[in-house]
Amino acid sequence: MNSMRIGEATSESAILDTWEDHFSQLVNSECPVRRENERLLFEDVLKREMTLSPLPWWCVDISYKEVERVLQKLKLNKSAGPDAIQVEHLRHGGFLVSLYMSFAFTAMARHSFVPKQFRTSHVVPVVKDKHGDKSNPDN
Repeated sequence: MNSMRIGEATSESAILDTWEDHFSQLVNSECPVRRENERLLFEDVLKREMTLSPLPWWCVDISYKEVERVLQKLKLNKSAGPDAIQVEHLRHGGFLVSLYMSFAFTAMARHSFVPKQFRTSHVVPVVKDKHGDKSNPDN
């Protein structure tokens, strides 16, 4: 079995803690302009959601809360797609990831357009019988 090492961390929990600390420092670094922009964006989204009147059926609006709810339902420890983004990245990415995803999905739904990158995936064949003939397509 290959052992993974990130810095001095070798156990799974220590590696997770190392990455959490690293990304926490990146996200929480002091950048007043970015922090102010995030605050204004968050306030704008909350204001929009609180004053939103029901939209006509053809005017789709996917909220960040819906995205967060769906992300929480996704199974962990699955392989990444062609973009190398795993479920864990999205799930632990925080409010801004959910917000920007909601903007993207709303735009795609309203314009009836899905970018090529969203239509690309990895298909991995799985052997049904590990003791059987692996060259047989029916296996």
